[in-house]
Amino acid sequence: MSACPDPDYEDYYRYTSGRWLWDEETQLRERYKRFNVPELKKKSRRKLWARGLGVSISKLAEGWFNKVFRLAMDDGGVVIARIPNPNAGPDYCVGSCYYGVCTLVCSLRGWDVWADTIGWVGSECA
Repeated sequence: MSACPDPDYEDYYRYTSGRWLWDEETQLRERYKRFNVPELKKKSRRKLWARGLGVSISKLAEGWFNKVFRLAMDDGGVVIARIPNPNAGPDYCVGSCYYGVCTLVCSLRGWDVWADTIGWVGSECA
Protein backbone atom coordinates (compact mmCIF):
# COMPACT_ATOMS: atom_id res chain seq x y z
CA MET A 1 0.00 0.00 0.00
CA SER A 2 1.46 3.34 -0.95
CA ALA A 3 0.85 6.74 0.56
CA CYS A 4 -2.30 8.34 -0.75
CA PRO A 5 -1.51 10.79 -3.58
CA ASP A 6 -4.76 12.76 -3.10
CA PRO A 7 -4.00 16.52 -3.44
CA ASP A 8 -6.78 17.27 -0.91
CA TYR A 9 -4.41 16.07 1.81
CA GLU A 10 -1.37 18.09 0.72
CA ASP A 11 -1.60 20.47 3.72
CA TYR A 12 -1.44 17.44 6.03
CA TYR A 13 1.88 16.39 4.47
CA ARG A 14 3.51 19.84 4.42
CA TYR A 15 4.85 21.96 7.26
CA THR A 16 2.49 24.93 7.39
CA SER A 17 3.24 26.60 10.73
CA GLY A 18 6.07 28.92 9.88
CA ARG A 19 8.84 30.16 7.63
CA TRP A 20 12.64 30.06 7.64
CA LEU A 21 15.14 32.81 7.06
CA TRP A 22 17.71 30.36 5.65
CA ASP A 23 17.37 27.61 3.07
CA GLU A 24 13.58 27.40 3.39
CA GLU A 25 13.19 24.89 0.58
CA THR A 26 15.45 22.37 2.35
CA GLN A 27 13.74 22.98 5.71
CA LEU A 28 10.32 22.33 4.19
CA ARG A 29 11.54 19.23 2.36
CA GLU A 30 12.90 17.80 5.64
CA ARG A 31 9.45 18.16 7.21
CA TYR A 32 7.37 16.85 4.29
CA LYS A 33 5.82 13.46 5.04
CA ARG A 34 3.27 11.65 2.90
CA PHE A 35 1.05 9.09 4.58
CA ASN A 36 -2.17 7.28 3.81
CA VAL A 37 -4.90 9.51 5.30
CA PRO A 38 -7.83 7.16 4.48
CA GLU A 39 -5.96 4.28 6.13
CA LEU A 40 -5.29 6.43 9.23
CA LYS A 41 -9.01 7.20 9.44
CA LYS A 42 -9.94 3.53 9.01
CA LYS A 43 -7.49 2.32 11.66
CA SER A 44 -8.60 5.06 14.08
CA ARG A 45 -12.21 3.92 13.72
CA ARG A 46 -11.16 0.33 14.30
CA LYS A 47 -9.08 1.26 17.38
CA LEU A 48 -12.12 2.87 19.06
CA TRP A 49 -14.54 0.23 17.79
CA ALA A 50 -16.50 3.12 16.29
CA ARG A 51 -19.82 2.08 14.82
CA GLY A 52 -20.27 4.86 12.27
CA LEU A 53 -18.20 5.57 9.21
CA GLY A 54 -17.72 9.30 9.65
CA VAL A 55 -14.29 10.55 10.71
CA SER A 56 -13.21 14.17 10.55
CA ILE A 57 -9.51 14.96 10.67
CA SER A 58 -7.80 18.21 11.57
CA LYS A 59 -4.18 19.16 12.06
CA LEU A 60 -3.79 20.29 15.66
CA ALA A 61 -0.17 21.26 15.75
CA GLU A 62 3.18 20.67 14.19
CA GLY A 63 6.61 21.16 15.54
CA TRP A 64 10.11 20.67 14.24
CA PHE A 65 9.79 16.90 14.28
CA ASN A 66 6.07 15.91 14.30
CA LYS A 67 2.61 16.64 13.01
CA VAL A 68 -0.31 16.00 15.38
CA PHE A 69 -3.82 15.25 14.14
CA ARG A 70 -7.20 14.96 15.85
CA LEU A 71 -9.50 12.35 14.39
CA ALA A 72 -13.09 12.69 15.63
CA MET A 73 -15.55 9.87 15.06
CA ASP A 74 -19.19 10.60 14.35
CA ASP A 75 -20.12 8.72 17.56
CA GLY A 76 -18.04 11.10 19.73
CA GLY A 77 -14.78 9.14 20.05
CA VAL A 78 -11.49 10.94 19.46
CA VAL A 79 -8.02 9.71 18.48
CA ILE A 80 -4.89 11.84 18.60
CA ALA A 81 -2.35 10.72 15.99
CA ARG A 82 1.26 11.81 15.74
CA ILE A 83 3.10 11.49 12.45
CA PRO A 84 6.87 12.00 12.76
CA ASN A 85 8.62 14.12 10.15
CA PRO A 86 11.56 12.57 8.27
CA ASN A 87 14.00 14.75 10.24
CA ALA A 88 12.88 13.17 13.54
CA GLY A 89 15.14 10.15 13.11
CA PRO A 90 14.79 6.50 12.12
CA ASP A 91 11.17 5.28 12.20
CA TYR A 92 11.86 2.25 14.39
CA CYS A 93 13.43 4.46 17.07
CA VAL A 94 10.99 7.38 16.91
CA GLY A 95 7.88 5.23 17.38
CA SER A 96 9.35 3.11 20.18
CA CYS A 97 10.60 6.14 22.11
CA TYR A 98 7.27 7.94 21.80
CA TYR A 99 5.29 4.90 22.93
CA GLY A 100 7.57 4.47 25.95
CA VAL A 101 7.27 8.11 27.00
CA CYS A 102 3.46 8.11 26.67
CA THR A 103 3.17 4.92 28.71
CA LEU A 104 5.47 6.28 31.42
CA VAL A 105 3.69 9.65 31.70
CA CYS A 106 0.25 8.03 31.80
CA SER A 107 1.28 5.56 34.50
CA LEU A 108 2.98 8.28 36.62
CA ARG A 109 -0.13 10.46 36.44
CA GLY A 110 -2.45 7.55 37.25
CA TRP A 111 -4.17 7.77 33.87
CA ASP A 112 -5.31 4.81 31.84
CA VAL A 113 -2.57 3.89 29.41
CA TRP A 114 -3.98 4.59 25.97
CA ALA A 115 -0.64 5.09 24.29
CA ASP A 116 -0.67 2.62 21.46
CA THR A 117 0.23 2.30 17.85
CA ILE A 118 -2.51 1.92 15.30
CA GLY A 119 -0.35 0.27 12.71
CA TRP A 120 0.94 1.02 9.29
CA VAL A 121 -0.45 4.11 7.56
CA GLY A 122 2.36 4.73 5.11
CA SER A 123 4.31 7.15 7.28
CA GLU A 124 6.76 4.47 8.33
CA CYS A 125 8.57 4.50 4.99
CA ALA A 126 9.82 7.82 3.65
